[in-house]
Amino acid sequence: MRKLLFLSIFLILIFSCTTQKGKISKSKDFLISKNTQIAVQCDSDELFGASLESKLLNMGFDVVPYETIIEAYRADTDIKSSSSEDSIKIESSTSAYNVKYVPSRIVINVNFKLHRYPMATYFLGGYIRIIDIYDKKLLASFEYTGNEFTLYNQNDILNKFVNDLSHYIKDKN
Repeated sequence: MRKLLFLSIFLILIFSCTTQKGKISKSKDFLISKNTQIAVQCDSDELFGASLESKLLNMGFDVVPYETIIEAYRADTDIKSSSSEDSIKIESSTSAYNVKYVPSRIVINVNFKLHRYPMATYFLGGYIRIIDIYDKKLLASFEYTGNEFTLYNQNDILNKFVNDLSHYIKDKN
């Protein structure tokens, strides 16, 4: 009986380690350029955030610390609010001629629901969202599912996300 119980638990663990399923929602013209400044915000698993930054750097992206992109946003917001209304009108009228919308600075926000136990961590699902920090637009959302039997495998989710993202790179080499 014990052998059957251990076999059942083993099979559940093996099948729960499979690659995560993902659902992608994105804006109509979403493309990302490797020249785009990218920051990663990941409060649910700091190691995942650091690994994602490393992967993006290896792919050739312009990765900056999250704090740096927030400071740049605040500085640009202060400049815009102190400038005259005429310069704001000129600025907005020139952006109307863009054919494809490619953001200049984005934040990749990672939000996972994890259950941590001493012997294992389980992945209950979560989102990786790509946000244009200046226009405050949600550009893409990658949803990954899990349940109370899904062991958290950081590399599976990381590789799945990088593979999903690679379909939307503007200037592939």
